Amino acid sequence: MVTSSQIIFLWVARMIMTGLYFMDDIPFPVVHINPTVLNWQGRRMSKSLGTGVDPLEMTAKYGTDATRFGLIWQSSGQEVKFTDER
Repeated sequence: MVTSSQIIFLWVARMIMTGLYFMDDIPFPVVHINPTVLNWQGRRMSKSLGTGVDPLEMTAKYGTDATRFGLIWQSSGQEVKFTDER
């Protein structure tokens, strides 16, 4: 299962408890927790709020390799503050 750190208790724990109760088994063996991407002000990025970033614009501006490197370099398991500046 892949999820965000913000919903561990609400979703992952509930799924594990429900699986144990009804099936005597854990529904998934591994949970991967993705970091939350925040904007430069520390607020969560969201398409509905209009704070999302188009990855195609980023690759057009910086190139594919630089965009990939930036994403991989920042994926440390902690929240990531994203800014278009240097």
